Amino acid sequence: MTKSNEYVFFKLGRNKELAEVEISTILEKVGINRKISYFQWKEFLFVKIEKKEEQKVLQKIRETGSIVKVGSCFAKCNSEIEVKKVIPDKINQIIEKFSGKKEKIKFSINLQIEKEKQKSFSEIVKNEILKIAKDKRVEVKIIPKKGYSLELSPYQYHKENMPKRGVELIIFGIKSKLYLGETKWVTNPFFDIKLDEGRPERLFTHGTSIKMARSLINLTNIKKGCKIVDPFSGTGTLLIVGLLQGYDVLGFEKDPRCVRVAKTNIRWAVDKYKLERSWKIYKNDARDMHKIISEKVDAVVTEPYLGPFLKTLPDLEEGKKIIHELEKLYAKVLYSCSQILKDDSRVVIIFPFYEYPDKTKLSINLERVINGLSLELVEKTLHFNVSFPISIGREHNIISRQIVILKKNSMKQ
Repeated sequence: MTKSNEYVFFKLGRNKELAEVEISTILEKVGINRKISYFQWKEFLFVKIEKKEEQKVLQKIRETGSIVKVGSCFAKCNSEIEVKKVIPDKINQIIEKFSGKKEKIKFSINLQIEKEKQKSFSEIVKNEILKIAKDKRVEVKIIPKKGYSLELSPYQYHKENMPKRGVELIIFGIKSKLYLGETKWVTNPFFDIKLDEGRPERLFTHGTSIKMARSLINLTNIKKGCKIVDPFSGTGTLLIVGLLQGYDVLGFEKDPRCVRVAKTNIRWAVDKYKLERSWKIYKNDARDMHKIISEKVDAVVTEPYLGPFLKTLPDLEEGKKIIHELEKLYAKVLYSCSQILKDDSRVVIIFPFYEYPDKTKLSINLERVINGLSLELVEKTLHFNVSFPISIGREHNIISRQIVILKKNSMKQ
């Protein structure tokens, strides 16, 4: 039995590759550049890091868009008997942390083990909670009330106000070992809904999702206070998320209607969330950024124009024409990016492609659009060995998308 365990666990979102890339970026941001020990089990990624590093990771994890939850393992056991020995100390710590409050202390039991073993482990945890609560004369609420195990969804977790009212305890049964953990952070869908639905104006065809905006900005790997540019700012989602995360932001948008909507939305967000970083939107074409911005910026991040809005997949010839036109546009925009970026800074951009039933794929030729530019493809993540580009979005979408990360290298021309 190991009472202290250094594994931090991450529950990955629907796109596991993107989640791994985001975790790798967060680890880099907090200074973890060494080779790390990790393993993946089902939708969870277990990473071995030090306790002081864990705190830094938890402070940064809210900047991600594809991570569902994060927690830490406090013990590794070989049997039920060992679990019985370890669990009382953790329950005592939790009750001590939340004691003194009027509300009941909430315990959520999440058993990631075989169903036939859930009853016995559930009874171990529940009995210890009730025994210690009685001894300490505190009121507790155990979730689930009926049954043996319940993994709280992000909606349930925040509806129950778990960050302020209690803890989700998790037991992972992995091979012959039992990893005991507690959840430390869960993505808050209610915040995203309020941010999305609270905006004064929205345009259906000109929007990046809030989660995707967080992911893209995170992948720039820049520090707070840096300046980012969105060449296709649309209704301002990326700019708003950038401001919320503590960056100065600049946007370019040639559609006057979008510029008006974006400014309205940003002013609303600045007022509602008391945002203090600077922002500006230029009513100009993205290809002209280098003619307008005189100072170097820290990152470019964007979901650009992906071609005409289509209800059905275009035929092969029409698809080729669209991709050809996009190549010309992207080449000029990326040239402008290369002129305004600081050395070693990144462009995080989404590229579209069409995939046909016969497996024919029409995509932008990346080598061609960056030929002669001081930009090079970031090919792999530092951790977890994920290769770029990575595909995003749902299957059967008319336009498929992939994230491309480019790095400014002034020695490359």
